[in-house]
Amino acid sequence: MCRGIAQAVDDLALRDIDTYPAEVLGSEIVVLLRQQARLDAQINRRIGRFDRERGYAASGALDTVAWLRQNCRLYGGAAADRLKVARAADELPAMTAALRAGDISHSHAAVIARTVETAGPAVARELEPVLLEAAADADPGRLRMFAKQQLGIIRPTLLLEDAQRLFESRYLRCSRMENGCIALDGIFDPESGALLETALNTVMGPRRRGDRRSEVQRRAGAAAHVFPPVLGGGARRPRQGPALR
Repeated sequence: MCRGIAQAVDDLALRDIDTYPAEVLGSEIVVLLRQQARLDAQINRRIGRFDRERGYAASGALDTVAWLRQNCRLYGGAAADRLKVARAADELPAMTAALRAGDISHSHAAVIARTVETAGPAVARELEPVLLEAAADADPGRLRMFAKQQLGIIRPTLLLEDAQRLFESRYLRCSRMENGCIALDGIFDPESGALLETALNTVMGPRRRGDRRSEVQRRAGAAAHVFPPVLGGGARRPRQGPALR
């Protein structure tokens, strides 16, 4: 079975798409993404069975998410989303059918599964058709915002609970490395994160001609100019120089 899929992908790779008109490329993109969703559905179907059978235990992994990270090179959030969708297959039959038909993407299904998990099984049947209808016209990001609104209607206290949970989950870890550099790792709640992002973007300003740094390098340089005023060094305007390179 997998050999046939590999052969189909090999055949696609051999096609000379440089000769294709743009409209043909567009049509193929739509078809391929639809088939990708159908393939995602079958991957999730197998993850569900693998999870129920505790297939991860043989390799010493703690759970299915850990196994997916180790063996499929998925980051934690992506692995968790795969498992959420797989476990929700029976509880959300319409969502599962839509994914298997290629009518929604795996990302859409992950939003729906996470939303229903948050709301609880009592409202799953009420939420599922509403979210599926929205998914027909919305990308996963817009669907996530719509789902949040729906949760607010169904459970008015949920948004406050969610905001409090995000606030309490924030952290900032600073670790000194052997070479003297400081490594930062953290998560900010939406409000604090927006303030930090705005401050950094303000200091960074538009990219100057000849600036070959990546965005993350520019952001690190800008951070060095955000902190001095707090330490009594006065405001420092962004400049082109070693500190920002």
